[in-house]
Amino acid sequence: MRYFMLLLLAGLLAGCGGSSGSDNTPPTQVNTAPVLTGQLNMQLSAASAGSVNLALADAENDTLAVSYTNKPAWVQGTLNANQLLLSATPGFFHVGTHQFVVRVSDGKLHSDYTITLNVADDPSKWTEIATSKAEFIGQWALDNGDSLYLYPNETGRYFAKNGEVFNLTWFYLNGYIEISSQKINCISDCSEYFEAYVIAADTDRKRLVLESDDSMLAVTIQRYTSADASSGSYVMPYTAVDFVSEIVNDNIKLYLPLLLSHNGYSEYSTVEMNTRLVQGDVGVEVIPLQDVSNTTIDFLHINSGNEVQLELQIDLLSANLLTASDGMLVLAYQFGARLTDTNIEASAYYGLTEFLTQQPVRYIEMLRSPTVAVPEIALNSTYHSAFRFEPSSIIEDFLFGGTEVIFTTNQQGKAKFEIPGATPLDDIQFDWAVTGSELQIQLDSQQYSYRFIEHPVFGLSMVTSRDVYYPFVKRTEVFSVNDIIGSFRLEDVMGFSAVYHNIYNNHLASLSSSYPDTSTHSYGASYKWQEQGNGSITLLYANACAAELDYESCEDDLIQRLANGEPVLLYYRNLRVVAKTQENTIVQISYNYTTQTMKQRYQSIQRWTNVPAQ
Repeated sequence: MRYFMLLLLAGLLAGCGGSSGSDNTPPTQVNTAPVLTGQLNMQLSAASAGSVNLALADAENDTLAVSYTNKPAWVQGTLNANQLLLSATPGFFHVGTHQFVVRVSDGKLHSDYTITLNVADDPSKWTEIATSKAEFIGQWALDNGDSLYLYPNETGRYFAKNGEVFNLTWFYLNGYIEISSQKINCISDCSEYFEAYVIAADTDRKRLVLESDDSMLAVTIQRYTSADASSGSYVMPYTAVDFVSEIVNDNIKLYLPLLLSHNGYSEYSTVEMNTRLVQGDVGVEVIPLQDVSNTTIDFLHINSGNEVQLELQIDLLSANLLTASDGMLVLAYQFGARLTDTNIEASAYYGLTEFLTQQPVRYIEMLRSPTVAVPEIALNSTYHSAFRFEPSSIIEDFLFGGTEVIFTTNQQGKAKFEIPGATPLDDIQFDWAVTGSELQIQLDSQQYSYRFIEHPVFGLSMVTSRDVYYPFVKRTEVFSVNDIIGSFRLEDVMGFSAVYHNIYNNHLASLSSSYPDTSTHSYGASYKWQEQGNGSITLLYANACAAELDYESCEDDLIQRLANGEPVLLYYRNLRVVAKTQENTIVQISYNYTTQTMKQRYQSIQRWTNVPAQ
């Protein structure tokens, strides 16, 4: 057996060339991988053909073959006598950089080479394709990350990936459209006018040229194909203070803007409603689960010439979800109004018949905002938000209504509620705790809960029990009066022109103005102001005072006239900066509003946009 194993081992070694060598053993043949040489980067122009020749070589002269990975359909490869011709015919949709892999093989070994195609646009080849109005309408994703929404009522919205939002008005003109854009919450260079026309079209995408007087830009736009109705909180993309709509499965608690126009006037409000999502014939429909609301509006009676307050029922006539980008809820909705008293003749009032027949379709976009944990609370630090527990603005209804809160221990805190022109209120003590994702505050026998969201544009925000979100600010520095002097733009409201607060350094102010004013001339100023010890200022509405009176003299005059029974208004606003960046100022506002028949005192917090000094 041992002899047999030795013979077997010797035979195996001889078969493997493992012997000590023989002059008759041929040398081992070594194969090498083939190579590809030539220009691997192609510079191309859209709507023009281009090509490149590449050489293949193999040291053993084996027959070579090529294959491709991720090669665009508009690139063709032809192999002839070890010469590879790559021919490309890119279109306008192919502008940009593309890469694919060429594999060269001799049947045993292979080499991979990356081909880069740089396709430049060529405006000289742009030719307008006549496009119908219906083909422009829709919600479009742009290849630069932005979104363009064009609605059937010739309005629209443009959402830039950097958070900027533009209102659009557009018109169809013989195969193309003209667009007027207005940047929301903008200070300067806010408007632009341009044409948009199609130079290439596919099933659900277009190559669109945007052309203004001084620039041209081509973008590829592709239709969004689904409507996002995921559960979560949804907020307005361009306001730091507004209502939160909530989706839970198929149920939506909606807050929709209602704009009523009559006889040249517009009234803006927000309608709250509980609705359900239902799959309908034209997509996802929003079905109200209750009557919407009632409202009252004054109309002029034709025969008597008197203003008469009429009660109206507001109905949601229709609402549908539209396709949009992920995380955005887009609604087309339609309100209608009818008289609650069916015995009233609409024709007896100026403009009432037209008012009752106006049923415009409006559009709203909301961004999903994730619910976040209660932020870590730093003890003995000052926080500002809308810590209001009652919806009423009457001081007697406020159990704890300040925007300034200090958490003194892990279980207790205090609130400050300072009102201008009134006796200072004592700090209000409360108990607090974090339960799950809510901040809970206990005041006497009442408990109030707050939750937090991350606004996609404005960051951490606190949501009150009234479903309104506000900035949540930890004050990290003390601001002076100089931080509130200047011109500020208030957040835009649908259907209304821009509003500015102009606060001058000569102790005058013009609030709710239609234009910014960073000068010192203070034309049209209707407020006087004085500095307070905490870095804030208190403004006094002074239209009823003689122009030469200073703040204190005007205040004394108004107080005395109010005590004498005169129908004057004593109106204070205290403004205090609690946070400031180069772009925005967060302001705590305290109001005190007194007439012969009314007294209102409340606080709020707002985000203003800074207007740079000229």
